[in-house]
Amino acid sequence: MKVNYFKKMTLAAAALSLGMGISAQSVSSFSLYASQNPGSPGLIPGTHRTRAAVGDFNNDGYIDLYYGGQDPSEEAGTGWNCLSNLIKNNGNGTFTRINMEESGLPINSKSNFLFLDYNNDGNLDLLLTGDAEYGLDVPRYTYLYKNLGPAGGYKFEQVLESGLLSSGTPTEDYGKAFSAGDYDKDGFIDILITGEKPDLGWDQCRYVELYHNNGNGTFTKQDGPAKASSGACAFGDLNNDGWLDIFQVGYPSDSGEEGQSKWLHIFRNNTDGTFTDVTNSAIHSYGTFDSESILSDINGDGLLDIVAIGYSTSYNRIAAILINEGDFNFRYVDGITLGLATAGRTTVVAADLNNDGIMDLAYAGRDDHDNDKHKTWIFYQGASGSFALEPSISLPYFETTSGGLNLGDFNGDNAIDIVLTAYNETPDLYGCRAEIYVNTLGDEVAANTPPTTPTNLQASITDGQLNVTWNAATDDHTAAAALAYNVYVQSADGTFMLIPADIASGRLKTITDISVATRRLDYSMPLTDGDYTIGVQAIDQSAAAGRFATVSTGPGTAINTPNVKNVVVITGDGGFYVQANTATKVTVSDLYGRTIAIGLTNGLLPVGVHGVYLITVDGKTYKAVK
Repeated sequence: MKVNYFKKMTLAAAALSLGMGISAQSVSSFSLYASQNPGSPGLIPGTHRTRAAVGDFNNDGYIDLYYGGQDPSEEAGTGWNCLSNLIKNNGNGTFTRINMEESGLPINSKSNFLFLDYNNDGNLDLLLTGDAEYGLDVPRYTYLYKNLGPAGGYKFEQVLESGLLSSGTPTEDYGKAFSAGDYDKDGFIDILITGEKPDLGWDQCRYVELYHNNGNGTFTKQDGPAKASSGACAFGDLNNDGWLDIFQVGYPSDSGEEGQSKWLHIFRNNTDGTFTDVTNSAIHSYGTFDSESILSDINGDGLLDIVAIGYSTSYNRIAAILINEGDFNFRYVDGITLGLATAGRTTVVAADLNNDGIMDLAYAGRDDHDNDKHKTWIFYQGASGSFALEPSISLPYFETTSGGLNLGDFNGDNAIDIVLTAYNETPDLYGCRAEIYVNTLGDEVAANTPPTTPTNLQASITDGQLNVTWNAATDDHTAAAALAYNVYVQSADGTFMLIPADIASGRLKTITDISVATRRLDYSMPLTDGDYTIGVQAIDQSAAAGRFATVSTGPGTAINTPNVKNVVVITGDGGFYVQANTATKVTVSDLYGRTIAIGLTNGLLPVGVHGVYLITVDGKTYKAVK
């Protein structure tokens, strides 16, 4: 049975079923905004063997960049050397490169990144993975870097004992190595990582690993995904039950004919911290490797579909769209019949590029029909579900290799822009490149306005469960069924968000993992009674986000904080045990104010190091010695 939480479908949304035929589409224009060329409007360093991360790392409202890679630049010295480029968007069409010493981020190559907020402090942290290259002898590494925020000048600091995989990386510089989302609804962002570990055998080197965020700056590896590499992984609610499932593609470790056909896996969230493989055998072979597949609501019905473009079994190249029909059932549609092109070694992104409310596709990779040249394509989707490649668009078709593309709104006009990193083999564009192209719309492309604020926001906490509901927002281009929603829960201890966003303006700080947004009109999670502010915003197909609707809980509102009594702090070998008459949140901090453990009364709060600690319960702080 198909699960659909939207009571009404507009005619526009209903028309988005995938079909045959090309319909006329308006086409956006893209103008060079920044590049490595001295004469470009904005100047940023060229590179290759890296894919840029896009996000507002310093909370100034402008989307910034981070990438590593290689370039024989003056700073690198003679020959090829690895780089570290944190690029600050100045908001006026210019950019400032922050060097490695000031950013705290290391040189890297064959690298992949993800901006996320793992510690709920409102600052974008960075996951980084790469491999040994010129001037860098560390083989296959994965690092987590904490953003020190305004007090630390937004410098990054490596988290040395995070519990995350310390070695391993994608075998090349394409695909999507990370995904971040709160799969168990404990209010902390968890992490998926895929790649290969060095010096291990065939059945051991490939991995997709799930890490649970313990809420104290550390992560614990969980059981779950299948072994694979050279592909991609993502969190997303694939059956619209309100819980994040796992999607993965890549080269499988399974030996034998049966195992080697399983290139794609879907794992259902069992809502108890475990996952079950529910992949329909009919779609196993549509996974990709040495390429990227993504989750996106392609047909705008409120269910996440799968876009698979790249190498599949026996190095066949595919362009496939798997339409989500509910309850983990997917229908295969041949992308070629829809107007898409097959390609290999792809990076793939999806967004409404021409502000018609319908999802479009862009990807870079090897052209299957032009002597394996590396190219970049943009395909616009029409109302019938078919795609058209417009050959006269102003974004040049680079013969890109050793890089990829990503999306972000770099000039703040609510239209999606594109950033490319590549080594270009075209004679007049030869060399290492990093270029931003802003979407300047076009003669027939309308401007985009963010969605309206959701109405009738309601929140209640009953028996330790937060339940939030709201009415659907509206948008000038995106149908109501195609809108996604971002949710935050804010307390004195920090702010948990599905997707990092600026609370005041509503602007998303990063859109890499936009698939973790909910497509329902409700959200729930375990939560003790207390003082909270809950916010909900709508996101359209162009990744433009509207203002947050907010509601508060606690004293003076519809939800009252219970009177916590009889608090007793007990010290034990494993940490602290806080007794009380009711279940409520407990925070353990050191004397520097750093959070050491978070938990509930009448349960163990693990603390392993001897010292003096501050234990906060119901707004009161107790000093304890371990």
